[in-house]
Amino acid sequence: DAEDAKKYLSHDRIDVIAKIIYCEYFLNITPTNFNKLFYYLHLKKWNNFKATDSYKKSFYEYKKEFNEIILSIKKKGFDEQNSIIPIDQYNKIIDGSHRLGASIVLNQKITIAKFLVNSPSVTIERFINDFNFKKNITLIDYLIFNYIKYNETLRIFTLFPARNRQFDKQCYAIIRRYGDILLTKSLQVRNLLNGFNMCRVFYEGAEWIGNIQNKYKGAMWKANECLKNSNGIIDVILFNPSEKKYSTDIHLKKM
Repeated sequence: DAEDAKKYLSHDRIDVIAKIIYCEYFLNITPTNFNKLFYYLHLKKWNNFKATDSYKKSFYEYKKEFNEIILSIKKKGFDEQNSIIPIDQYNKIIDGSHRLGASIVLNQKITIAKFLVNSPSVTIERFINDFNFKKNITLIDYLIFNYIKYNETLRIFTLFPARNRQFDKQCYAIIRRYGDILLTKSLQVRNLLNGFNMCRVFYEGAEWIGNIQNKYKGAMWKANECLKNSNGIIDVILFNPSEKKYSTDIHLKKM
């Protein structure tokens, strides 16, 4: 039976996001050359466009074939008769990242076949290190932004600097009981105004942060309490729950 394509979007095959980014460019959803450039850099870092299992040897050939895949899926949907996406025993794709990416953007169901092998692993860490994206962290930020956009179960924890850091190890251990920590990042807030604006975003919708009439006095109080007499660094954790129920408000509060 045809299945929801998003089900097979995995942090162990984060390269699918690079295909999604290009697909959004091609379909004029995000018509910025940065999306096209991201796809180009991803393929170049992969193996300089020379895949061992493909005839494609240049960016033009990759782009041309991917454009055809996108247009075909847009016009006819996923071709269940002549196309399947192989997945491993852990539901990670073995091949077909372009078809999966296009199907996710176009909200099309896919046909899969399971094999008792392990999929190649392409993680965020591999993008940072093996692909050498660490020289431009903006690329990683953009990758994560788009991953969050298409994975509705991902959650972000923020650890304010006004905390007892002796409990950090225990904190991380509790989070890992319920899923994977995909990435951690330290944000230098620098000043109270930045902290105030971040608190307005973090707690948007909560009545206690205030409103434009009282200049969001609750958000200012929170920023003061969490940032004063500290190094001004907020630590951010990107969390991928192992089960959907672990992404709910009730369970997150329990954690």
